[in-house]
Amino acid sequence: MRLSSFRKPYNDRPVASLQNETPGEAFACPGDLTVRDRLQAVTEPGPRILYRAMTDSDQQPLNDDDRLAIIRVLSKPRFQTYLNASGHDADRAWRMYLWNARLGEAFHLPVQTAEVGLRNSIDVVLTELFGPNWGSSHRFESSLDDRAQQDLVTVKKRIKNKGQQIDNGQIVASLSFGFWVGLLHRKHYPAIWSKHLATGFPHLPNNVTRQDVFLRAQEVNKLRNRISHHEPIIRVDISKEYGAILELLEWICPVTSILLKPHFRVSMVMRERPRPKP
Repeated sequence: MRLSSFRKPYNDRPVASLQNETPGEAFACPGDLTVRDRLQAVTEPGPRILYRAMTDSDQQPLNDDDRLAIIRVLSKPRFQTYLNASGHDADRAWRMYLWNARLGEAFHLPVQTAEVGLRNSIDVVLTELFGPNWGSSHRFESSLDDRAQQDLVTVKKRIKNKGQQIDNGQIVASLSFGFWVGLLHRKHYPAIWSKHLATGFPHLPNNVTRQDVFLRAQEVNKLRNRISHHEPIIRVDISKEYGAILELLEWICPVTSILLKPHFRVSMVMRERPRPKP
């Protein structure tokens, strides 16, 4: 896929000018997607050369000692989840467990990119509204609810206890994904989003609202937490969740979405879901 049209705004400028940009300018995404690009970005599989699919050697039948060992490590209730999803076929349940783990691994890069991109998009808006040190702004802090205020205070204490200087870069990197998603809630609409949605998300389609971004980000965050807490995602609508991540990434920066999509492996792993014995 050709990306020259997206890169042109940067190629024509000297490196020094990029180094002197403000954070908001540096993060700005320089292009948009055609309909063809959008379809291709969603449907293209990642590079098979970088990925080894599950093979028969990963799926050898279990003996009784194997089953006891797995249950001892995973716990009976946890393994029971996979047994229930596999028609109480222990071999298939084990393959389902491995498949679930590979799915979580495959989601890591797309979820990571969505999380980092979302927080940087919101950081641009907060910097414009409250200044480059918004994390220490009383006006910003007073606009938060009690839980978000406590999250901000805790992060700043943690940074200070490490002997590091409290700056916005450290604050942005340390706040949870849930904190950033919470800033998209309607309670922050007058103070933050009434005039600045396009500042943080310049590539939003005209029919997409702040509420749409909030709901999409909330959905991604729920999936992220399930994976981070090692919860099963075998009953989750994987196609829907993956589509939500791709859509959020496209709203944040379509160029980054195109550049990273070939490295995403979710679509390939989805097709490896263990099937019942013939």
